[in-house]
This record gives sequence, structure tokens and C-alpha cells, in this order.
Amino acid sequence: MAPEAGSSGISGSLRDVSVADVLQFIHIGRRTGTLDLVRAGEKARIGFHAGSLVSAESPGTPRLGEVLVERRLITRRQLDAAMVVQSHETEPRSLGQILVSTRAVPAGTLRAVVEEKIRHAGGEVLRWNSGTFEFTAGDPTA
Repeated sequence: MAPEAGSSGISGSLRDVSVADVLQFIHIGRRTGTLDLVRAGEKARIGFHAGSLVSAESPGTPRLGEVLVERRLITRRQLDAAMVVQSHETEPRSLGQILVSTRAVPAGTLRAVVEEKIRHAGGEVLRWNSGTFEFTAGDPTA
């Protein structure tokens, strides 16, 4: 069974299509959006902009803010303040965008941490061979 294609994305079973194939489809098509993967109650989410990975969360990946606090790159107070800002914005921005714009963390430092999270989450979900996937076109930070 092939993945189902809709006007805004694709979906299907990971028994029929590998995660690697889905990632390649999104990359080659230079698509922007969010790939949601579900397996036995576990959820993963990967964000893309013009085919490039820009964010990733998986069951074994700690959240960005927690990593930054744990590594003492920002304080808990800075994280809490950025999350309040994020919750009140009308135009959604990622936590990282807020932290960089408030100068809480340098862009290069944030980029390195995000890239590490993407590698970790990507490595985890590439091993998934069951479950479902759904790619939804649109802003991955929304």
C-alpha cells in the first residue's frame, strides 16, 4: 500500500514506507511542514523548511528548553519568561527564535543544540518500522 497524498501532505503506514523514504520525499520535494510519526503510543515530530530539517522531537529526546537549562546556557527564569512570551504571541515563533531575539542565547549556540537534537531524534525514528506517519504542509513552528 502506497502513502496517501493529499493537497496539503501525505500519510501512511511505516510498514509500507520507511521513515527514510518519507524523509527523502520531503527533502527532495523541498517541502515545508511537520511530519508526525506515531508508534505504539509513542509520538515523534519533525519540522521541515524547504526540505531541510529544522526541528525534531521524539520520545527519547529532551525538550530544547530543558537541554539549554541543564547545560547552563540559559537560566530557568529565562526559559520560563520565553515560554510566557511564546504563549501570548499572535504570530507563533519557536522557543529558540524567542531566546535568540531576547539575546538569552547566541544563535550559533542554539543552532548547535538544535542540530544535536535533530540528529538524536532522527536516529531514533529511523529505526521505527511500524506505526503511522502524516506530513502536514505549513509552518513547522505553528
